Amino acid sequence: MGIKPFGVPGPKLTEQESRADPQDLVLQNQDNFFVDTARDMCEFQQDPLAYRRDHPVTHRILREIRKPEESVLTASYWGVLPYAFGTDRHVKYKLVPAGCAQGDPHATPAAENPSFLRGDLQYRLAADEVAFDLLLQFRTDPDSMPLDRATVRWGEIAERPGEGGEADPAPAGRHGPRPGGLRGQLHLQPLAQPARAPTGRQPR
Repeated sequence: MGIKPFGVPGPKLTEQESRADPQDLVLQNQDNFFVDTARDMCEFQQDPLAYRRDHPVTHRILREIRKPEESVLTASYWGVLPYAFGTDRHVKYKLVPAGCAQGDPHATPAAENPSFLRGDLQYRLAADEVAFDLLLQFRTDPDSMPLDRATVRWGEIAERPGEGGEADPAPAGRHGPRPGGLRGQLHLQPLAQPARAPTGRQPR
């Protein structure tokens, strides 16, 4: 999933975009990536099968990524790479579903329909608005939260020193606490109003 906020100042990598003010947030439904760096990605593309054989971590993550999803609109999404947050801090972004219509009870099951997720997305968007909470996670431990190793998960559960391992609950946000949500999601805070699809707008 991609989000494009506008009005974001700062230098750009290419001269053609020097005056542009948007920022792309690219997220996926897995909280880590299957290679660490751009160089690793180039090596993987040369011979994916050989790379998977020689890199068990990559092989394991690629198997995890194949997990089934009930819907595009009920999945959580992570920004795999960290972003600068000011001059001396870094964060990762996360999208958590905060409400959408139920799926079509008469839809052909996903196992029998390769286009199931597309049809489900159209059905739910046509039925009602959709909301996601945009969260951020601050980097608090350089050793366990590296900036240059995308295969490493940034853990979302942490202990508060001196309090017997009790952790703060995840913020409930405007939609109330989520059933089955993790406790102790430290440093995950609502960042913006939920992104919504206008009610009644028919998807193309």
